Order: sequence, then structure tokens, then C-alpha cells
Amino acid sequence: MREFKLVYTTYNGEKISLKKESNLAEYILYHDYGKMYIRREYVDEVFENIDFNDVVEVHIPDDVNKIGDYVFRKCEYLNFVDIPSSVKEIGDWAFCNCCKLETVIGLDNVNKIGDWAFYNCPSLNKIRFDDGDGHSKLEEIGIGAFAECHSLDFVDIPSSVKEIGVNAFKNCDKLETVIGLNNVNKIGDWAFYNCPSLN
Repeated sequence: MREFKLVYTTYNGEKISLKKESNLAEYILYHDYGKMYIRREYVDEVFENIDFNDVVEVHIPDDVNKIGDYVFRKCEYLNFVDIPSSVKEIGDWAFCNCCKLETVIGLDNVNKIGDWAFYNCPSLNKIRFDDGDGHSKLEEIGIGAFAECHSLDFVDIPSSVKEIGVNAFKNCDKLETVIGLNNVNKIGDWAFYNCPSLN
């Protein structure tokens, strides 16, 4: 039996720590109809009635290996996310429409960022794909993953990335600099479409 611990802070400053004893060895984190599920294959264990609409900051537990589709979608107050090294995949639409999300850290062990994962996060201005020393396991940036991120001005693509999806950075109108594209095998159509500030 292991302890699963989810810590988050609400916009009124309340820090909430949820704990649950679990038999699961690996976790997929997903959220549906007011419940946070931790899952391995078809086994579910549930935290009831979590309202992520007022979450400002979230620290994802170390045992989570995937952030599922739509988990933090439309969390209007969310501004900071700390992703642990255990996470290998960020699901489709996982953080889309998080209007106040500014900073995401801990992506260096993520292999895949899903389609539209950070779509329409207009405040997102700090995103790092490596560990600070250039090490990254990221291989794929999905379709529209960072489209409509209007505050994003600099992107450093790690050498591990092999594919950037269609519309990946579309309409990032403040994006000025993209480096590290030399090792990318495939860049999808319109990946940097309508980025007027791009040098």
C-alpha cells in the first residue's frame, strides 16, 4: 500500500493536501464531473468532489506517469504547474483554456505533449522542455499543442524532439525566437503560422 498525495493551492490562498492509500504502482491522473481519478488500466481509485476551477498552483504527485486528457481544462485561476519526473505523457487538451497559466516546469522527462495540450493559454510565457542542462526526453509536440499562446516569446526545442505537429505554435503572435529545430524530422503544416514576430 502506497500513499498518493495531491497538493494544490486555491485562489483565496488555501493550501489543500489530499491523501489516499493506494495499491496502484503507476498512475494516470484524470478528472471528470468533480472527481479526480487515479487509474492503472481499468482500476480506479477516486478523490470525490474536487473543484479545480479555483486552483492556482498544483504540484502533481511523483507517482503519476500520465496527465490524462482534459484534466486541468478551463482552470481559469491556474498559473503554475510543477510536473514531476515520473510523468511521461501529457494528454490531449490537458491544460487548454487555462487563461492565467504562466509557468510550467518539469517537462524534461516527458516524451509526448498531446494534441492541443496547452491550447489557448494566453498568459503562458515560461515553458522549459529540458532540465536546465540541455537534457530532455521530449520526442513529440502534438497538434496545436501551444497554439494561441499569445505571451510565449521564446522556444528552445530540445535535440530529442523528432516531430512538431500541425498548428503546434499557430497564432503565437509574440513568439520572436525558436531555436533547436535542426534535429526535428517532421514539422507539420502551419506549425508556426501567423507568428508575425518570429525572426
